[in-house]
Amino acid sequence: MKKLIFIETSDLGTRYCADAAQLLGFEPIFVTRINSHQGDTKLQLLEQSLIEADTTDAEKIILAINEQLKSEEIAGIVTFLDSRLSVAIEVGAKIGVETLDHSLLLIKSKAEVQKLIPEYSPTSFLLDAKCENSWVNLNQFLDQHSNSKWILKPALTAGAFGMGYLNHESTPLLVDEIRKAIDSIQLPKHLSNPKWLIQQCVEGDLVSLEGFVINGVIHKLGITGRGKVHLTESRVIFPSKIPYHYHQEPRMLLALEALVSRSGFKNGYFHTEFLFNSKQQAVLIDANFGRIGGGSLLEQISLSYGISESHLAAHVIAVGLPKTAGSLENKLRPSVKSHHELNDTLGVLYGAATEGFLESVLGTDRLSSSLEGVRAARLLDDGQEIPAMGINNWGWVGTLSGRTKDVEKIAQNAVVHIRRENHIHEEPLCY
Repeated sequence: MKKLIFIETSDLGTRYCADAAQLLGFEPIFVTRINSHQGDTKLQLLEQSLIEADTTDAEKIILAINEQLKSEEIAGIVTFLDSRLSVAIEVGAKIGVETLDHSLLLIKSKAEVQKLIPEYSPTSFLLDAKCENSWVNLNQFLDQHSNSKWILKPALTAGAFGMGYLNHESTPLLVDEIRKAIDSIQLPKHLSNPKWLIQQCVEGDLVSLEGFVINGVIHKLGITGRGKVHLTESRVIFPSKIPYHYHQEPRMLLALEALVSRSGFKNGYFHTEFLFNSKQQAVLIDANFGRIGGGSLLEQISLSYGISESHLAAHVIAVGLPKTAGSLENKLRPSVKSHHELNDTLGVLYGAATEGFLESVLGTDRLSSSLEGVRAARLLDDGQEIPAMGINNWGWVGTLSGRTKDVEKIAQNAVVHIRRENHIHEEPLCY
């Protein structure tokens, strides 16, 4: 049996991906650092075949794989993580096996997406922080767009890492704020890049359009409503229940069609984020091509469509690796439905309102085990120091997903215990 290699794992995806690989006729192997994981993610990884390597470094991954496998034993290289798409493609190309669509190397960059489809993107400026001419041009750009609010983003990022809202309005103060922000942010090695995007704030509803592309043709699965605690993703509603979101669906699809056509993207899932501006018009802020959405979304789409998580994960793989597993794609393909026909689901990505040390979470496992279709997972171990929700997507303690009414019941009754200054504080889940 050939091996299907996963570069890293998503917080909730290990068991689903492993079962999916077997459903497709492959043996799953995960490349990871096991001690970099906690909670249920680590427990699930310990059930699998592992190759230990630094998953931010393609050369180290290749060395680790070559120590255990011959290239002819490998069916393909995939990842379900946004932050490992480029690495997975490089590894697959150098080993000489099928991997994800190479056009992802272009559209992984928010700046490149903005250049490809400016008519569907917020007003933006791409700054090269190491080039003084770029700073001069930034001054001129900001002068031309006074009285705007801005957000700073690394050109390559994942999980809102390095993002921040800018506070000043006058150009000199704003430029100084940007310099200080860039100097203070320490990006992980695999996201490190001198280029930053200064993007006009769009302050309306956040949604994402879910679906997949086969041979350049878009197939939608639905619109996801999203909720945040400041910069931390915290609520996932699939399908969205807000009617005007669907009024903008034709514009969202036009944006994706333009991006697919101009980038040359052929095959893969997408989880594309849009914000609604003051005119209730959808503006594309993050393409998120090459993977299904993270967090609880795979569980929610599966429940909404009435299929298993492993079935859906197998379809993600079959779409992404058409030569290796494409013969099963049509058999696995979800039967696309109107949002009126789908089961309502809610995902809660919870943490604590204030920083501290995690002591325990009470109520999620006991209540979820009694309700069909509800999934509960812990992402962090007890004793772990946690940031307050709102900074980025690294503040999650755990997740809940299932039918909306069931998840709401559990989330409203569960509590988290946080230790601060040698005192234990009981708090409601923050989401």
